[in-house]
Amino acid sequence: MHWLHGTKSVISNWELPPPPQEHMGGMPLHTAIFFTKSIEYASGAAGKNGRIYSATVDASAKVLNVNTASNEEMEMFRIEAMRKPILSRNLQARSFDTWKKGWITGAIMKFAPTSVEEAELEKKQYLAQFQRETPAGEKAWNELQILTRANIDDLAAAARDLGYDAVIGNEIDTLGPLGPVTYPIMFALNKEVLSDPAIFSTPEQLVSEMKRRQDDERRKAEKRKKKLVSRSRAKNRKR
Repeated sequence: MHWLHGTKSVISNWELPPPPQEHMGGMPLHTAIFFTKSIEYASGAAGKNGRIYSATVDASAKVLNVNTASNEEMEMFRIEAMRKPILSRNLQARSFDTWKKGWITGAIMKFAPTSVEEAELEKKQYLAQFQRETPAGEKAWNELQILTRANIDDLAAAARDLGYDAVIGNEIDTLGPLGPVTYPIMFALNKEVLSDPAIFSTPEQLVSEMKRRQDDERRKAEKRKKKLVSRSRAKNRKR
């Protein structure tokens, strides 16, 4: 099974932690290497001038797939996660049901505040979204990015402490043009279980592929619009 890794860097071998990237503006480094099965999601991470690499996971690796894991495995993971500084404050980790649902929807990758922190977080989200150009808005944006990274890295740390080499799950993207979309992901905690990075697409191929997919989405949207117009006219004729 091939996994895709989108990046703006040129990779010759996997590194943990991954090397710093200039475009990240000094953000803390992740403690895992992130992959997806989705070309769209990998393309988003790569950007127009980036690359997509592929890799496979060794059959001997200890992998937790949250989509097929037993309740016992998921509860052990949750308990370990609750020992971490940020995840212990994440509302989704407080119960087994919200923990499992968060993994299926991909929302677990984002920090969900308890009532104690909710008002403060909402204020930061407002500043980051509507006043990004101000010093306060930029500060709030950076703090939210760091919080999200810390939440994800707590998940990686919990899995690593349980002896896993990788975790397969889902992540929700709320910033895409089509609204919230859940994508399959994997984060590798042990680079030794990964095959050498193989180039999947170059910048030129990536731009071409992204354009093709955008054209496909536009055609689909046009078809949906025509169907809606046709149904509306049919209903009007029946009246």
